[in-house]
Amino acid sequence: MKVLDTRVTSSEDEGIELSYFQGLKSIKRANDYEKGDRGEDNIFWSIKLYTEDLIRESGEGNLISYSLIESFAFARFIDRAKDKSTLKAKCRSVWNWYDERGWTIPKRKGLGMSRQEGAKKAREKRMADTKRKILSIVTGMFKDDYKSKSGKWNISKIAKDSGTSRNSVMKYLKEME
Repeated sequence: MKVLDTRVTSSEDEGIELSYFQGLKSIKRANDYEKGDRGEDNIFWSIKLYTEDLIRESGEGNLISYSLIESFAFARFIDRAKDKSTLKAKCRSVWNWYDERGWTIPKRKGLGMSRQEGAKKAREKRMADTKRKILSIVTGMFKDDYKSKSGKWNISKIAKDSGTSRNSVMKYLKEME
C-alpha cells in the first residue's frame, strides 16, 4: 500500500492531489453477513454467504473446517437463534451441501444467461418436445393408422394429431430414416 506523501503545503486552499491516492487497494465488499435481505431465514443465508467467502479465500476445492462455520454462527447468532441445536443444524446443512459439491461455488442459474442464450435454450427445448411428440406417434402402438395404403406416412394426419407443423413432421421423419 502506498503511503501518502507528508509534504502537504501549509495552505488550506490547495487541498490534496488525487495522485497521492494512486496504488491504494479498492474497498472490498463489506462482510456484513447479518443484514441479508434474502428471505425468511437471514441466519441461514448469513452462514451460507460466510461459507462462500471462506471457499473463495481458501480457493475452490479446499475443504473448509466445520468448526469455522459453527464458531462464526455461535459468535453472531446464539442470542437470535431458536436454540443451539437449530443453529448447529443450519451449519451442518450448509457444510454438507458444499461438501457434496466438492467445495465449489456453483454458478447461479439464470443470472448470467443472456437473452440470446435463454432464447436458444427455449428453442432447443421446444424442438425436443416437437420431436418427442412426432416420434411417439410413428413408433407407438397405433403407428399403422398413420400410414397410407402405399406404406408412406400420412404427414397431415401426424401433424394434426401431434399438434405440430407438416414441415416439422417431414424433418423428423427424414432424421428417423
